[in-house]
Amino acid sequence: MRLISTIVILLACLCNIINCSGQIDQFFMMTKFGMFFSFNTTTGQLITNQNTKSGDKYFFYAAVDSNSTTNTVTFLGTDKTDRNDYLIEYNIEHNNFTNLQGIEGQYGGFEWSQIFAYDPVHNFAALPSIVMNEQEANLTIFVWNFTSQELEEITLPTGSLNQNDMTPVASYDIETGNYYIVYCLANPKILYLVVYNMLSRKIVQDPIAFDIYIPTPQIVFAAGKLFLINTYPMQNYEIYNVDVTAKTVTPAYTIANSWTTNQGSDFDMVIGQKGTSIVLFSHSKLAYTCTTIDLETMSFHASPSYQTDIKFGYEWVSGAI
Repeated sequence: MRLISTIVILLACLCNIINCSGQIDQFFMMTKFGMFFSFNTTTGQLITNQNTKSGDKYFFYAAVDSNSTTNTVTFLGTDKTDRNDYLIEYNIEHNNFTNLQGIEGQYGGFEWSQIFAYDPVHNFAALPSIVMNEQEANLTIFVWNFTSQELEEITLPTGSLNQNDMTPVASYDIETGNYYIVYCLANPKILYLVVYNMLSRKIVQDPIAFDIYIPTPQIVFAAGKLFLINTYPMQNYEIYNVDVTAKTVTPAYTIANSWTTNQGSDFDMVIGQKGTSIVLFSHSKLAYTCTTIDLETMSFHASPSYQTDIKFGYEWVSGAI
């Protein structure tokens, strides 16, 4: 019995270290001009407001990982001094950056704000986009292969994408290697879903058309379920359940949000994910709110609203800790 008790305690400690529950303690954002802000998702209070002075050295694409124990965030971005892409660790307490793994060269395309794929076991990050300046702009997955130190391109035969639409966006299932990608063709203007396995390098679900259009979608895979989220800044956030087999999208939750036009245009990404949980950063009645949702239990918590006259500026990259 003593051995069993010891094992249980060790497993509990390990689960706490790796944050098995996916508990989100903070929502953070890095602005285009290097200001870093973080909010306590329970109290809604602003925790961090500091200038990282990173604008001259780094250009960040996304935050791909975080650690609540060390209070660090790992970004994917370009080091402007050598023009190579790196995983870049940011220590919030010390307000400094450390280059980790990198590739030779830098990404030259564009990306809509989203949660990038990151697989530390197979040592890559990925993003769905298109190859710039191509007449037939098919869906292309860009892969930062840190083992070979190369930027790879995987083009899927989707047909020409609508380049004026805020897609493609995707969500990665680290357990299976499946990459759930939502995109919109040039015609008709509806959403499609394709599933590509990053480990076998094969399409495992042919494109599915959904009879719905979302102007600023995010897609999240968690706890074996798929969700679409409309994060259009000038209206409420809408969360939808996606049934791939039935090819249906049904409303699940609504989160109050009412940016004014000028305020909303400053916020490019308002979502973070940690494990099976997500956090959405919203504005309503002159105050900011962090809403966390456990997608496994479908329970949610909205923090008390935080009123402030701080000018956040142009939010660029966001995430969860």
